[in-house]
Amino acid sequence: MAKLYKIGINAYLQKRYPISLVHFVTNRCNARCKHCFIDFDSPNAFKNELSIDEIAKLTKTYGKSLLNVNITGGEPFLRPDLFEIVKLYFENAAVNSVYITSHGGFPDRIRKFVDKFKASKIKGQIIISLSIDNFPEEHNLNRKVRGLFDKTMETYKMLSQYEKDNIIPNIAITVTHHNFHRALEIYEFLKSEHKVTSFSAIAMREQGVVEPIDANIKESIYEAYSALTKKISEDMRSRQTTGYKGSFISRMLNAKNSLVYDILKDTYLDPHYVSDCPSAAMFGVIYANGDVYPCEVLDEKKLGNLHDFNMNFMDLWSSSDTSSCRKFILDTKCNCTYECALGINIITNAKHIPSLLSGLTKQSISNGK
Repeated sequence: MAKLYKIGINAYLQKRYPISLVHFVTNRCNARCKHCFIDFDSPNAFKNELSIDEIAKLTKTYGKSLLNVNITGGEPFLRPDLFEIVKLYFENAAVNSVYITSHGGFPDRIRKFVDKFKASKIKGQIIISLSIDNFPEEHNLNRKVRGLFDKTMETYKMLSQYEKDNIIPNIAITVTHHNFHRALEIYEFLKSEHKVTSFSAIAMREQGVVEPIDANIKESIYEAYSALTKKISEDMRSRQTTGYKGSFISRMLNAKNSLVYDILKDTYLDPHYVSDCPSAAMFGVIYANGDVYPCEVLDEKKLGNLHDFNMNFMDLWSSSDTSSCRKFILDTKCNCTYECALGINIITNAKHIPSLLSGLTKQSISNGK
Protein backbone atom coordinates (compact mmCIF):
# COMPACT_ATOMS: atom_id res chain seq x y z
CA MET A 1 0.00 0.00 0.00
CA ALA A 2 2.85 2.38 0.85
CA LYS A 3 4.41 1.78 -2.56
CA LEU A 4 1.10 2.40 -4.35
CA TYR A 5 0.79 5.70 -2.48
CA LYS A 6 4.30 6.74 -3.58
CA ILE A 7 3.54 5.71 -7.16
CA GLY A 8 0.33 7.75 -7.13
CA ILE A 9 2.14 10.84 -5.82
CA ASN A 10 4.82 10.41 -8.47
CA ALA A 11 2.39 9.70 -11.33
CA TYR A 12 0.07 12.65 -10.75
CA LEU A 13 2.17 15.22 -8.87
CA GLN A 14 5.96 14.78 -8.91
CA LYS A 15 6.41 13.08 -12.29
CA ARG A 16 10.10 12.50 -11.49
CA TYR A 17 10.73 8.78 -11.14
CA PRO A 18 10.33 6.02 -13.72
CA ILE A 19 7.18 3.91 -13.46
CA SER A 20 8.03 1.70 -16.43
CA LEU A 21 11.17 1.14 -18.49
CA VAL A 22 12.16 -0.79 -21.59
CA HIS A 23 15.53 -2.51 -21.16
CA PHE A 24 17.22 -3.97 -24.23
CA VAL A 25 19.41 -6.51 -22.46
CA THR A 26 21.05 -7.69 -25.70
CA ASN A 27 21.16 -7.05 -29.45
CA ARG A 28 22.04 -10.69 -30.09
CA CYS A 29 19.42 -12.45 -32.17
CA ASN A 30 19.35 -15.45 -34.48
CA ALA A 31 16.42 -14.00 -36.48
CA ARG A 32 16.47 -11.28 -39.13
CA CYS A 33 12.89 -10.01 -39.30
CA LYS A 34 11.83 -7.73 -42.14
CA HIS A 35 10.25 -5.21 -39.78
CA CYS A 36 13.02 -5.09 -37.13
CA PHE A 37 14.71 -1.71 -36.58
CA ILE A 38 17.96 -3.04 -35.05
CA ASP A 39 20.92 -2.52 -37.35
CA PHE A 40 22.62 -5.92 -37.13
CA ASP A 41 25.22 -4.83 -39.69
CA SER A 42 26.58 -2.14 -37.39
CA PRO A 43 30.05 -3.07 -36.07
CA ASN A 44 28.90 -2.07 -32.56
CA ALA A 45 25.62 -4.02 -32.61
CA PHE A 46 26.89 -6.78 -30.32
CA LYS A 47 29.44 -4.92 -28.23
CA ASN A 48 29.41 -3.47 -24.73
CA GLU A 49 26.33 -5.18 -23.29
CA LEU A 50 25.83 -4.24 -19.65
CA SER A 51 27.30 -6.97 -17.45
CA ILE A 52 25.33 -8.66 -14.69
CA ASP A 53 27.38 -6.70 -12.11
CA GLU A 54 26.55 -3.43 -13.83
CA ILE A 55 22.86 -4.33 -13.96
CA ALA A 56 22.98 -5.25 -10.27
CA LYS A 57 24.30 -1.77 -9.53
CA LEU A 58 21.82 -0.13 -11.88
CA THR A 59 18.72 -1.79 -10.47
CA LYS A 60 19.34 -0.24 -7.04
CA THR A 61 19.05 3.29 -8.41
CA TYR A 62 15.56 3.66 -9.93
CA GLY A 63 13.79 5.28 -7.00
CA LYS A 64 10.63 3.92 -5.36
CA SER A 65 8.05 4.01 -8.16
CA LEU A 66 9.13 1.40 -10.70
CA LEU A 67 6.16 -0.88 -11.35
CA ASN A 68 7.30 -2.73 -14.41
CA VAL A 69 10.24 -3.35 -16.71
CA ASN A 70 9.90 -4.56 -20.30
CA ILE A 71 12.90 -6.75 -21.10
CA THR A 72 13.64 -7.09 -24.78
CA GLY A 73 16.37 -7.42 -27.40
CA GLY A 74 17.48 -8.87 -29.78
CA GLU A 75 16.34 -12.15 -28.35
CA PRO A 76 16.58 -11.85 -24.55
CA PHE A 77 16.77 -15.60 -23.96
CA LEU A 78 20.15 -15.59 -25.71
CA ARG A 79 21.54 -14.08 -22.50
CA PRO A 80 22.43 -17.05 -20.26
CA ASP A 81 22.03 -14.79 -17.21
CA LEU A 82 18.51 -13.60 -18.07
CA PHE A 83 16.95 -15.09 -14.94
CA GLU A 84 19.56 -13.35 -12.79
CA ILE A 85 18.72 -10.03 -14.52
CA VAL A 86 15.01 -10.53 -13.87
CA LYS A 87 15.68 -11.51 -10.26
CA LEU A 88 17.65 -8.28 -9.76
CA TYR A 89 14.70 -6.24 -11.00
CA PHE A 90 12.38 -7.93 -8.50
CA GLU A 91 14.80 -7.80 -5.57
CA ASN A 92 16.60 -4.49 -6.07
CA ALA A 93 14.02 -2.40 -7.94
CA ALA A 94 10.95 -4.01 -6.29
CA VAL A 95 9.02 -4.18 -9.57
CA ASN A 96 5.60 -5.83 -9.55
CA SER A 97 5.95 -7.37 -12.99
CA VAL A 98 8.47 -8.13 -15.71
CA TYR A 99 7.35 -8.24 -19.34
CA ILE A 100 9.64 -10.18 -21.68
CA THR A 101 9.32 -10.05 -25.47
CA SER A 102 10.70 -13.06 -27.33
CA HIS A 103 10.39 -14.85 -30.64
CA GLY A 104 9.87 -18.00 -28.57
CA GLY A 105 12.34 -20.10 -30.52
CA PHE A 106 14.18 -21.54 -27.50
CA PRO A 107 11.58 -23.58 -25.59
CA ASP A 108 14.20 -25.47 -23.54
CA ARG A 109 15.90 -22.27 -22.36
CA ILE A 110 12.54 -20.69 -21.59
CA ARG A 111 11.40 -23.72 -19.59
CA LYS A 112 14.60 -23.57 -17.51
CA PHE A 113 13.97 -19.86 -16.95
CA VAL A 114 10.39 -20.32 -15.71
CA ASP A 115 11.38 -23.30 -13.56
CA LYS A 116 13.98 -21.09 -11.85
CA PHE A 117 11.37 -18.38 -11.36
CA LYS A 118 8.90 -20.88 -9.88
CA ALA A 119 11.52 -22.29 -7.51
CA SER A 120 12.65 -18.81 -6.42
CA LYS A 121 9.25 -17.98 -4.84
CA ILE A 122 9.64 -14.43 -6.10
CA LYS A 123 6.46 -12.42 -5.50
CA GLY A 124 5.65 -10.88 -8.82
CA GLN A 125 4.36 -11.66 -12.27
CA ILE A 126 6.21 -12.60 -15.45
CA ILE A 127 4.50 -11.93 -18.78
CA ILE A 128 6.21 -13.53 -21.77
CA SER A 129 4.98 -12.12 -25.07
CA LEU A 130 5.76 -14.31 -28.07
CA SER A 131 5.79 -12.80 -31.55
CA ILE A 132 3.88 -14.40 -34.41
CA ASP A 133 3.37 -12.43 -37.60
CA ASN A 134 2.22 -14.95 -40.19
CA PHE A 135 1.24 -18.51 -41.05
CA PRO A 136 3.99 -21.07 -40.32
CA GLU A 137 5.95 -21.07 -43.59
CA GLU A 138 5.70 -17.31 -44.15
CA HIS A 139 6.55 -16.62 -40.50
CA ASN A 140 9.74 -18.67 -40.75
CA LEU A 141 10.70 -16.99 -44.04
CA ASN A 142 10.11 -13.51 -42.65
CA ARG A 143 12.27 -14.19 -39.61
CA LYS A 144 14.77 -16.33 -41.51
CA VAL A 145 14.73 -19.14 -38.92
CA ARG A 146 13.75 -22.63 -40.02
CA GLY A 147 11.05 -24.22 -37.85
CA LEU A 148 10.57 -21.09 -35.72
CA PHE A 149 6.76 -21.10 -35.83
CA ASP A 150 6.49 -24.60 -34.39
CA LYS A 151 9.01 -23.84 -31.65
CA THR A 152 7.14 -20.67 -30.72
CA MET A 153 3.86 -22.56 -30.41
CA GLU A 154 5.64 -25.24 -28.36
CA THR A 155 6.81 -22.47 -26.05
CA TYR A 156 3.32 -20.96 -25.77
CA LYS A 157 1.74 -24.31 -24.85
CA MET A 158 4.48 -25.02 -22.33
CA LEU A 159 4.10 -21.59 -20.68
CA SER A 160 0.33 -22.07 -20.44
CA GLN A 161 1.04 -24.80 -17.89
CA TYR A 162 2.67 -22.24 -15.56
CA GLU A 163 -0.18 -19.72 -15.29
CA LYS A 164 -0.80 -20.66 -11.65
CA ASP A 165 2.82 -19.71 -10.97
CA ASN A 166 2.31 -16.07 -12.07
CA ILE A 167 3.76 -16.69 -15.52
CA ILE A 168 1.44 -15.44 -18.25
CA PRO A 169 2.01 -16.19 -21.96
CA ASN A 170 0.74 -13.98 -24.74
CA ILE A 171 0.88 -13.98 -28.53
CA ALA A 172 1.63 -10.59 -30.09
CA ILE A 173 0.69 -10.00 -33.72
CA THR A 174 2.42 -7.05 -35.36
CA VAL A 175 0.48 -5.75 -38.36
CA THR A 176 3.12 -4.85 -40.94
CA HIS A 177 3.65 -4.11 -44.62
CA HIS A 178 4.06 -7.83 -45.35
CA ASN A 179 1.09 -9.34 -43.46
CA PHE A 180 -1.68 -6.73 -43.29
CA HIS A 181 -3.77 -8.50 -45.93
CA ARG A 182 -3.95 -11.65 -43.75
CA ALA A 183 -3.77 -10.32 -40.19
CA LEU A 184 -7.31 -11.34 -39.24
CA GLU A 185 -6.86 -14.79 -40.82
CA ILE A 186 -3.63 -15.29 -38.86
CA TYR A 187 -5.47 -14.43 -35.64
CA GLU A 188 -8.29 -16.88 -36.36
CA PHE A 189 -5.77 -19.58 -37.28
CA LEU A 190 -3.89 -19.16 -34.00
CA LYS A 191 -7.12 -19.11 -32.01
CA SER A 192 -8.77 -22.15 -33.63
CA GLU A 193 -5.85 -24.36 -34.64
CA HIS A 194 -3.45 -23.62 -31.78
CA LYS A 195 -5.91 -22.74 -29.01
CA VAL A 196 -4.27 -19.41 -28.22
CA THR A 197 -6.36 -17.49 -25.68
CA SER A 198 -4.29 -14.35 -25.03
CA PHE A 199 -3.47 -11.89 -27.81
CA SER A 200 -2.14 -8.39 -28.24
CA ALA A 201 -1.84 -6.36 -31.44
CA ILE A 202 0.88 -3.96 -32.54
CA ALA A 203 0.83 -1.62 -35.52
CA MET A 204 4.07 -1.20 -37.45
CA ARG A 205 5.16 2.32 -36.65
CA GLU A 206 6.73 4.84 -38.95
CA GLN A 207 8.57 6.86 -36.33
CA GLY A 208 11.99 5.56 -35.38
CA VAL A 209 12.42 3.32 -38.43
CA VAL A 210 14.75 3.74 -41.38
CA GLU A 211 12.28 4.00 -44.23
CA PRO A 212 8.86 5.73 -44.20
CA ILE A 213 5.82 3.59 -44.90
CA ASP A 214 4.15 4.14 -48.26
CA ALA A 215 0.89 6.07 -47.73
CA ASN A 216 -1.29 3.40 -49.34
CA ILE A 217 0.39 0.63 -47.36
CA LYS A 218 0.00 2.66 -44.17
CA GLU A 219 -3.75 2.97 -44.76
CA SER A 220 -3.95 -0.79 -45.35
CA ILE A 221 -2.05 -1.44 -42.11
CA TYR A 222 -4.49 0.85 -40.31
CA GLU A 223 -7.52 -0.97 -41.69
CA ALA A 224 -6.09 -4.39 -40.81
CA TYR A 225 -5.07 -3.24 -37.32
CA SER A 226 -8.54 -1.78 -36.73
CA ALA A 227 -10.23 -5.03 -37.76
CA LEU A 228 -7.82 -7.14 -35.71
CA THR A 229 -8.12 -5.13 -32.49
CA LYS A 230 -11.90 -4.99 -32.84
CA LYS A 231 -12.01 -8.78 -33.10
CA ILE A 232 -9.62 -9.23 -30.17
CA SER A 233 -11.82 -7.01 -27.99
CA GLU A 234 -15.06 -8.68 -29.12
CA ASP A 235 -13.71 -12.17 -28.42
CA MET A 236 -12.59 -11.14 -24.94
CA ARG A 237 -16.00 -9.65 -24.14
CA SER A 238 -17.75 -12.82 -25.35
CA ARG A 239 -15.17 -14.92 -23.41
CA GLN A 240 -13.99 -16.76 -26.51
CA THR A 241 -10.53 -15.65 -25.39
CA THR A 242 -9.27 -14.64 -21.96
CA GLY A 243 -6.66 -11.97 -22.54
CA TYR A 244 -4.18 -11.67 -19.70
CA LYS A 245 -5.57 -13.44 -16.65
CA GLY A 246 -4.83 -14.31 -13.09
CA SER A 247 -4.36 -11.01 -11.25
CA PHE A 248 -5.25 -7.34 -10.95
CA ILE A 249 -2.14 -6.54 -13.01
CA SER A 250 -3.45 -8.78 -15.78
CA ARG A 251 -6.86 -7.09 -15.79
CA MET A 252 -5.18 -3.70 -15.80
CA LEU A 253 -3.13 -4.74 -18.85
CA ASN A 254 -6.29 -5.80 -20.66
CA ALA A 255 -8.02 -2.50 -19.91
CA LYS A 256 -4.93 -0.52 -20.82
CA ASN A 257 -4.49 -2.37 -24.11
CA SER A 258 -8.09 -1.67 -25.07
CA LEU A 259 -7.48 2.07 -24.62
CA VAL A 260 -4.18 1.87 -26.50
CA TYR A 261 -6.01 0.28 -29.44
CA ASP A 262 -8.62 3.06 -29.47
CA ILE A 263 -6.08 5.89 -29.26
CA LEU A 264 -3.76 4.36 -31.82
CA LYS A 265 -6.58 3.90 -34.32
CA ASP A 266 -7.48 7.55 -33.82
CA THR A 267 -3.93 8.80 -34.39
CA TYR A 268 -2.29 6.33 -36.79
CA LEU A 269 -3.27 8.06 -40.03
CA ASP A 270 -3.75 11.49 -38.48
CA PRO A 271 -1.02 11.99 -35.85
CA HIS A 272 -2.11 14.44 -33.18
CA TYR A 273 -1.71 15.22 -29.49
CA VAL A 274 -3.96 13.32 -27.09
CA SER A 275 -2.35 13.83 -23.67
CA ASP A 276 1.07 14.59 -22.20
CA CYS A 277 3.67 11.96 -22.99
CA PRO A 278 5.49 10.56 -19.90
CA SER A 279 8.80 9.88 -21.69
CA ALA A 280 11.89 11.28 -19.93
CA ALA A 281 9.78 11.64 -16.78
CA MET A 282 8.09 8.33 -15.96
CA PHE A 283 9.13 6.22 -18.93
CA GLY A 284 12.43 5.61 -20.67
CA VAL A 285 14.47 3.17 -22.73
CA ILE A 286 17.81 1.60 -21.82
CA TYR A 287 19.78 0.09 -24.69
CA ALA A 288 22.15 -2.86 -24.40
CA ASN A 289 25.25 -0.66 -24.24
CA GLY A 290 23.87 1.58 -21.47
CA ASP A 291 22.59 4.41 -23.68
CA VAL A 292 19.38 5.92 -22.28
CA TYR A 293 16.70 7.57 -24.40
CA PRO A 294 13.25 8.98 -23.58
CA CYS A 295 11.68 6.42 -25.94
CA GLU A 296 12.41 4.41 -29.09
CA VAL A 297 11.19 7.21 -31.36
CA LEU A 298 13.23 10.29 -30.37
CA ASP A 299 16.51 8.78 -31.51
CA GLU A 300 18.11 12.23 -31.73
CA LYS A 301 17.44 12.84 -28.00
CA LYS A 302 20.00 10.63 -26.28
CA LEU A 303 19.95 11.44 -22.55
CA GLY A 304 23.32 9.94 -21.74
CA ASN A 305 25.12 6.66 -21.10
CA LEU A 306 24.93 4.95 -17.73
CA HIS A 307 28.68 4.35 -17.68
CA ASP A 308 29.16 8.12 -17.44
CA PHE A 309 26.94 8.20 -14.33
CA ASN A 310 28.53 5.23 -12.52
CA MET A 311 25.43 3.16 -13.37
CA ASN A 312 23.22 5.48 -11.31
CA PHE A 313 19.99 5.84 -13.25
CA MET A 314 18.49 8.67 -11.18
CA ASP A 315 21.66 10.74 -11.54
CA LEU A 316 21.23 10.49 -15.32
CA TRP A 317 17.46 11.02 -15.01
CA SER A 318 18.04 14.21 -13.01
CA SER A 319 20.56 15.66 -15.45
CA SER A 320 20.08 18.87 -17.42
CA ASP A 321 19.86 16.91 -20.70
CA THR A 322 16.95 14.85 -19.36
CA SER A 323 15.22 17.96 -18.00
CA SER A 324 15.60 19.69 -21.37
CA CYS A 325 14.19 16.68 -23.18
CA ARG A 326 11.26 16.48 -20.77
CA LYS A 327 10.49 20.14 -21.43
CA PHE A 328 10.76 19.61 -25.20
CA ILE A 329 8.26 16.73 -25.06
CA LEU A 330 5.74 18.78 -23.09
CA ASP A 331 6.24 22.04 -25.00
CA THR A 332 5.89 20.43 -28.43
CA LYS A 333 3.02 18.15 -27.35
CA CYS A 334 5.10 15.29 -28.73
CA ASN A 335 2.99 12.39 -29.96
CA CYS A 336 3.46 9.09 -31.78
CA THR A 337 2.12 5.53 -32.02
CA TYR A 338 4.71 3.87 -29.77
CA GLU A 339 2.60 1.51 -27.65
CA CYS A 340 4.92 1.25 -24.62
CA ALA A 341 4.98 5.01 -24.01
CA LEU A 342 1.29 5.28 -24.83
CA GLY A 343 0.45 2.67 -22.21
CA ILE A 344 2.20 4.68 -19.47
CA ASN A 345 0.59 7.82 -20.87
CA ILE A 346 -2.80 6.23 -20.18
CA ILE A 347 -2.16 5.22 -16.57
CA THR A 348 -0.46 8.51 -15.60
CA ASN A 349 -2.95 10.96 -17.13
CA ALA A 350 -6.05 11.69 -15.09
CA LYS A 351 -8.16 12.19 -18.23
CA HIS A 352 -7.82 8.46 -19.05
CA ILE A 353 -8.65 7.10 -15.58
CA PRO A 354 -12.47 6.95 -16.06
CA SER A 355 -12.04 4.89 -19.24
CA LEU A 356 -9.47 2.67 -17.54
CA LEU A 357 -11.76 2.04 -14.56
CA SER A 358 -14.66 1.36 -16.91
CA GLY A 359 -12.58 -1.28 -18.67
CA LEU A 360 -11.67 -2.92 -15.36
CA THR A 361 -15.33 -2.94 -14.28
CA LYS A 362 -16.46 -4.56 -17.55
CA GLN A 363 -13.88 -7.31 -17.09
CA SER A 364 -15.06 -7.99 -13.52
CA ILE A 365 -18.67 -8.23 -14.71
CA SER A 366 -17.67 -10.47 -17.62
CA ASN A 367 -15.75 -12.76 -15.26
CA GLY A 368 -18.58 -12.88 -12.78
CA LYS A 369 -16.61 -11.13 -10.06
